[in-house]
Amino acid sequence: MHNRCSSIKKNINIEVNLLLEHENIDIRCDLLDTKICICSVTVPPLFSDNFDFQTRDDFVRGLLMDEEILASTVYSYVLPSSEYAASVTSWQNYHYISHDVIHRWTYPLVPDMFVDEHYSYKRKHIYIQEDVTLAQGCSLFEDVVIGGGSIIQENVDISCSVIGKKCKISANSSVTNSHLFSNVIIESGCKIDYCVIAEGCVVKEGVKLTSCILGPGVILDKDKVLENVRLQASKPLGEFEAISEKAYEYIPDDEDDNEEESESDSEIEGVRKRTWRGLKLVPPHATVDDTSESEASASERGSPVQEDTNLFYNEVVDSLLRGYEDKLPCDNLVLELNSSRFAYNVSVNEVNYYVVKAIVTLKDDFSWEALSAKLKYFMPLFVNYVRNEMAMADCLQAIEDCTEMQPQLVLVIMNLIHLLYKKDILSEESILEWYKNPRSDSIEEIRKKVRPFIYWLEEAETSETEEE
Repeated sequence: MHNRCSSIKKNINIEVNLLLEHENIDIRCDLLDTKICICSVTVPPLFSDNFDFQTRDDFVRGLLMDEEILASTVYSYVLPSSEYAASVTSWQNYHYISHDVIHRWTYPLVPDMFVDEHYSYKRKHIYIQEDVTLAQGCSLFEDVVIGGGSIIQENVDISCSVIGKKCKISANSSVTNSHLFSNVIIESGCKIDYCVIAEGCVVKEGVKLTSCILGPGVILDKDKVLENVRLQASKPLGEFEAISEKAYEYIPDDEDDNEEESESDSEIEGVRKRTWRGLKLVPPHATVDDTSESEASASERGSPVQEDTNLFYNEVVDSLLRGYEDKLPCDNLVLELNSSRFAYNVSVNEVNYYVVKAIVTLKDDFSWEALSAKLKYFMPLFVNYVRNEMAMADCLQAIEDCTEMQPQLVLVIMNLIHLLYKKDILSEESILEWYKNPRSDSIEEIRKKVRPFIYWLEEAETSETEEE
């Protein structure tokens, strides 16, 4: 039996004969492929003799299907939860494995343990080398690594990013979920999100980059707005328009189809189409190689260091998932969640936020049918935890954050808020307050989707005022 994972095929068929031939069969859906293989000396010649063997998956399929090599055997080894292993096969994997290291899942292989390149480890997983200049007013939120000799000027916001040596980030800029290699210059007023910027690049004033890769030496002129592109400094062969004087869009050769590049491909009705998704996480079923949230939770189980809020959130997800699958009474779940709250000493606001976040993202199914079923089942939890205006604000903030992480929720966010309004979980005042006071980094599309419901609320309020 052999099945290749794809974004289209969601199910696999297992022949009954295979089940009847064995007394015990374990079907696991919680294992992650580390891409690490150990083979005998007879395996490499098989790649030479069989031209169809281009990747390890081709070899495994041939091993299972080809009668000439059926005598061979494939074994798997499941690492214990205290160990960590992963392979960088794409920029997406590079990004999320880097954050596993920052979160110390790979301890003792963490930045502050390196002898030659020592980093100071601070709260919220912030690592800083010597000779770093931090101006007054700059903010390092969480999951940040800054190399020696870098200069961070005033009003700079950095989160979930790695900054190389001798970089300069000028005033009023923000860098999130990105990797800046050595000697990168970011001028004032820039916004960098989910990007990889190679050494020696210069990003001039007012540039906004989302999900981009800049090769070594790229220079972007000021006020450029780019998304989902890969740039190189030298002009490629052929007629290509320059984005800036030293910035040309990178066009990969067709012959460069290897396992790493295939992760950026999408398969639509059997036709392979090359796309660049950037560093953003996609749903776990979309590709076989992308690191997903389920991978992160598997890594977390082997981590020696973890913050109480993360531990509490994991407990909430486990409790709600078990309760939803086993249809346990929600009163029992409330007792479990309250016990976890006291065990990890989290605040009431954090409880409200993480309970709503766990409910909305549970099982990674964001269709309205699935979401409304979850809301119906967990409605007693909303009634128990969302009791006042502050809790309503926490609830709305959790919904907004989930929608930013899972763009599929944009299609149903208005229905979600409307349902909670109808069930008297959210008040009219709390919804209007949330809508009219967005965060500085909030996504406009979310409020655009909710706008018809907001207009309806305002008209209803006006009508009631006129009648009085």
